Amino acid sequence: MKILNACKVGMALTAAAFLGLATSQPADAITFSLTDIGTLGGDYNQSYATDINEYGQVVGSSNTADGQGRAFLWEKSSGMSDLGTLGGNNSGASAINDYGQVIGNSSTADGQSRAFFWDKSSGMSDLGTLGGDYSSANAINNLGQVVGQSNTADGQGRPFLWEKSSGMVNLGTLGGKSSYARAINNYGQVVGSLYDANGPYRAFLWEKSSGMSDLGTLGGDFSFARAINDYGQVIGWLFTAASPYRSFFWEKSSGMSDLGTLGGDFSFAIAINNYGQVLGYSATADGRMRPFLWEKSSGISDLNDLVWAPDWILDNVVGINNAGQIAGYGLYNGQYRAFLLTPNTSKSVPEPSSALAFLALGAVGAGAAKRQRLQHEASSRN
Repeated sequence: MKILNACKVGMALTAAAFLGLATSQPADAITFSLTDIGTLGGDYNQSYATDINEYGQVVGSSNTADGQGRAFLWEKSSGMSDLGTLGGNNSGASAINDYGQVIGNSSTADGQSRAFFWDKSSGMSDLGTLGGDYSSANAINNLGQVVGQSNTADGQGRPFLWEKSSGMVNLGTLGGKSSYARAINNYGQVVGSLYDANGPYRAFLWEKSSGMSDLGTLGGDFSFARAINDYGQVIGWLFTAASPYRSFFWEKSSGMSDLGTLGGDFSFAIAINNYGQVLGYSATADGRMRPFLWEKSSGISDLNDLVWAPDWILDNVVGINNAGQIAGYGLYNGQYRAFLLTPNTSKSVPEPSSALAFLALGAVGAGAAKRQRLQHEASSRN
């Protein structure tokens, strides 16, 4: 944790190292190789991925041989490991940062559901609540900041930001009835959705300096923010004036744009990396739901067309890192299994064993990262 605290001088290295490369990615056609993540040995032989970090480590949930659901961490070198619980029977991982720190949700010995924080040195700990009896963790950045939602003592649902030094803080609602936080980037910017004072859910962006702001819609009433990258680009889905549930891409300079579909009426954007590659799923012209990859240069593509995996039907995608690796889950011989997709390119993925040494440079690179971001924003306005 000493290295992590050092990085708080600026920000974590992911924002420093990868933002500097973000404007030079070639727009080549991409194909992927598939790796079966496996399971924890349960009878149903099922596993579900939820996130991936820059080192190709994947987290999610899988059933065990005794029928319990467990949070897992998967690594290429050692396979899948059970992260345990907070004293109850079940747990599930939601996200992982580049330090291998994992957050998620677990049942407790008294039957409650709580947000947890896990790392290799200390295991799993309870993040608490905002005064109520429930909390759920959704995302973690490289500073160890966690966001999610919790109920308050009066039963209201609220978004929270958790830090080790200060605990859980209520981010508010903009005067609405309820809200939840879904993602956080390495600058501490938070996105999620709020149930505003007039009724509809709206996507929000929260920043420490300015608080919570409504990101708007594309003519409809509803919008839901799902993810944010280190450029402050936000993705999610919304209702348009003509159609419900369309994926959007938002940035400060240009506002919201519709990412389209795979030929059907619906699409949902799920994840984004620092290159602006977006994952989600969409209806096709014949009514099927399929995972997609969207890039500014090539538009929206069905991931099933980019992977040679005859025994698989790719069903859900959950995360994409800056090496272009994708985590998700799909049907493998009729059972749901977690997978890792790796681009068939020469671009290498660093090993997790090098993570701490690599990330320790974060404080040095923080100034460069900030300059890169300001240059990007300036060029977007011109």
